[in-house]
Amino acid sequence: LKYPAQGAPILTDKIYNLFKDSGIPTKKDDKRGWDHGVFIPLMLMFPNADIPIVSISTCSNFANALAQLRESDILIIGSGMSFHNFGYFFANDKKKQDEGIAASKAFDGFLTETLTSTTIS
Repeated sequence: LKYPAQGAPILTDKIYNLFKDSGIPTKKDDKRGWDHGVFIPLMLMFPNADIPIVSISTCSNFANALAQLRESDILIIGSGMSFHNFGYFFANDKKKQDEGIAASKAFDGFLTETLTSTTIS
């Protein structure tokens, strides 16, 4: 499958700076193509690939950094799994598996609280 949507370099720089200013470790990669978690939902919503895209991998404190983008004409979509660390998924060590389950549950709890909160703006 191919999804030939263009990137958005100016918006990429803005998001990069928002993360950096918020103390979020950040790096840009302009060589990687669109992840399936990005292009599959967009293929269904925008089949002509006529929208610019910025794809980001997130961390637990990204929402506050992106909050000001709500004032712009920017669609923010979350897709894919909220947590997937393949080192944990495929670990043969029970302790490592248990660490992964605990980390996944902790992040899932944070994400659920953040996304359902009526006090976070």
